[in-house]
Amino acid sequence: MGWMRGQKDDMLHVWAVLLRLIISEKTLAFQNVRDVLVTGTTSINSQLFHIVIDASQNVRVDRVEIVAPDSSPNTDGIHVEDSTGVTITNSNIGTGDDCISIGQGTQNLWIEGIKCGPGHGISIGSLGKQAVEPGVQNVTVKNVIMTGTQNGLRIKSWARKSIGFVKSVLFDGATMNNVDNPIIIDQYYCPGRINCPGQNSGVKISQVTYSNVRGTSATQVAVLFKCSPSSWCQGIRMANVQLSYRGQPSTASCQNAIGTASGLMYINIDNYGLWPGRIVTLRRSRIMHLQISIHNKGVTCERKLSAPCFGTVPNKCIIHGDRTSLHHEGNDAKNLLN
Repeated sequence: MGWMRGQKDDMLHVWAVLLRLIISEKTLAFQNVRDVLVTGTTSINSQLFHIVIDASQNVRVDRVEIVAPDSSPNTDGIHVEDSTGVTITNSNIGTGDDCISIGQGTQNLWIEGIKCGPGHGISIGSLGKQAVEPGVQNVTVKNVIMTGTQNGLRIKSWARKSIGFVKSVLFDGATMNNVDNPIIIDQYYCPGRINCPGQNSGVKISQVTYSNVRGTSATQVAVLFKCSPSSWCQGIRMANVQLSYRGQPSTASCQNAIGTASGLMYINIDNYGLWPGRIVTLRRSRIMHLQISIHNKGVTCERKLSAPCFGTVPNKCIIHGDRTSLHHEGNDAKNLLN
């Protein structure tokens, strides 16, 4: 395994690593380094992790290409752990494992402009394999595209006692293209289901936001929260999550999760006719959350119904102003209107 080591106290000093890697056996790894730039790098068919950032500060990875078959295990594209101030941007990653994996002790991580696929998506974890380990906090993932991946945005921990945690995570702007599990928290992680701990995960997950997540799921359950019964997921926020399955709204499944849901789901009732004062009543939708948005004058939504997992959906809307219409995206108005 190839390692590059270094440390520099002068914050203005930057190492520029400009490498073209076509390798089959080695990982490019940075340990105990600071103020490093990795750019214009290609890694093909590494046997293990392609790029590792460990116990480091202020490392920037930009415009890298990572290629491995989807059948190659443990070929994570970029793995970060015990590091602070890492930025990963504008990169294309296709592997047989996580495109980006975020391990214990990671803080202030920024990920943006990533195209992932094939692979297992962007994952925090796995965590909790050891009883004592530092947590993960202040992670931002923005404007990513997942294509044909096993997971999209994932948090995973082992089902055993741990003092670990995940908090202050923002997933904002993600496009899913036929992804098996677009949004998933799995606190029963045990690959292969062999020698699983069979306990409750002690990893505490809180303050996680999923915002502006759109696209298609390869499975009906697009949002899956399997949180620990002894340490519920807290402060989960869903906003503008629009995921379809075979042209229909997808579903959500939640265990031991507390949070809120809000957002926008367009429906088409053009053929029903709208006029000032008309009341439109909606049945509960299978979508996680639903808000009615109307062009021109607007609409008032009254009484709320509980939505799957958490949040509410409106079930009565009164049309205001001039005759207008609602617009359709990913749902059938006949299934929503009484």
